Amino acid sequence: SKNNESLVYEHMVPKNLYLTKIVSQAFEGTLTEQIIYELLDKYFYICTVSGVENNKLPKTNMGTGWNNKDPFYRYKTSGIRFYPNRFNQLYFNN
Repeated sequence: SKNNESLVYEHMVPKNLYLTKIVSQAFEGTLTEQIIYELLDKYFYICTVSGVENNKLPKTNMGTGWNNKDPFYRYKTSGIRFYPNRFNQLYFNN
């Protein structure tokens, strides 16, 4: 569709799931650059979905049964189809 007003820029893994860990470790004094790098590398994925698709997603969690690895899990279980691009080929080739 050429109408992009209904598109939503979405964090694939809700930010609260990994930012909370960063903040708590910062308060504990145990936060390192390596921890930040690993968390962002593991969870900081973004995509664009339609407003209808966005309404299908759990907003603050990944849903029941998530293995803490697959950033596509919330979308797969909501029936949202992904199209491969050069940034997500790793997941489509598994």
